Amino acid sequence: MKNKLTLLLLVVTLLLPMISAADYTFEYSTDAYFKLSCDTNGVPCDDATVDCFLTLRDPRNAYLLNNISMVIEASGDATFTIPANNLTEISTAYTGKVSCTDGTISNTETFTMEVNGTGDDRGNDLFIILALASLLVIGLAVIAENEYIGFMGGTLFIITGMYALIYGIGNMANMYTQAIAYVSIGLGFLFFIAAGYKAADGNVSFSSQNELDF
Repeated sequence: MKNKLTLLLLVVTLLLPMISAADYTFEYSTDAYFKLSCDTNGVPCDDATVDCFLTLRDPRNAYLLNNISMVIEASGDATFTIPANNLTEISTAYTGKVSCTDGTISNTETFTMEVNGTGDDRGNDLFIILALASLLVIGLAVIAENEYIGFMGGTLFIITGMYALIYGIGNMANMYTQAIAYVSIGLGFLFFIAAGYKAADGNVSFSSQNELDF
C-alpha cells in the first residue's frame, strides 16, 4: 500500500508543473487581436493625446515586435493585431510590454503570453484535475479492492479522454493529444469492464456460498 501511495504522489508532483498562468492566450499561426485597457487618472486614453507601443519577444527572448505603434480605440483600449507569422511556435514563454505616454506621464505594463493549438485560455488546469482524480480514484479502488470505486475511476478516465479529444491538452490539439485521449478512453472502458467483471464474480461467489450454507 505504501508503494502505491508513493507512486500516486509522484504522478501528482510530475503533473502539477504543467499548469499554465499566462496573461494572454492566442492560437498558433493565427492573427491575434491584442487589447490592453488604457487610462490617464481614471479617464480613458485619447488617441489624440496618448501614444502606446507594443514590444513582443519570442520564447528565446528574440524580438518579434519592437515598439510598434498601437491603435487607441474610442473606448480607451490600446489594440494591435499581431500577425500570424509572429505566432508560429507553441509555447507559454512569450513575453512583452506595452508602453504608453501622453508626453508628460509614461507607464509600462509587462505581460506573459501563451500560444497554443486552440487559443483556449483554460490551460491544463481542468485536464490535470480530471487526470489526477482518475488516477487517485483508480489507486484507491486497487488499494481498497473495491470494484464500485473502480467503476467511478473508469468513468473518470473516459471523461478525461473525452475532454482531451474535444479541447486538446493545454497548448496542444493534434494527433498526439487525440492518441492520448483514445488511450484514456480505452483505459476507462477497461477499468469499467474489469470492475464489472469483479462485481459480477463477487455476486456469484456470494450466492454460491449462501446455497452451500443453506
